[in-house]
Amino acid sequence: MVCLLPKNFAALFVPDEPIRFLPPVEKHWFPNYSGVSSYLTMFDELTPNNEKKTEEIDSFAPTWTKSGLRELRFLKTKEEKAQSLRTQIQTCLFFVLLIYFIRFRTTIDLHSMK
Repeated sequence: MVCLLPKNFAALFVPDEPIRFLPPVEKHWFPNYSGVSSYLTMFDELTPNNEKKTEEIDSFAPTWTKSGLRELRFLKTKEEKAQSLRTQIQTCLFFVLLIYFIRFRTTIDLHSMK
């Protein structure tokens, strides 16, 4: 079927040259992994230079992640917006009550003049 294809397509189906044979690679011997248990005794023998540093390290100091800081910033802005909305509502309510009171007083004054 390949012979029926045009030359440029038939060239795509030409087999590659065979892979040449290589002898297998010799296995090298490596020592086994021993781990770190032999080195742990060295750390037990060492004494710290400054014991205050080790006490400070033992105290817990939380660190903030990026997502935690983002959440904290979001909550802070949400609280600020809620506070500003509360003050706007209070001032708006004050003006509404003031206008209502002025209208009420003027209507009473107008009725009393009659």
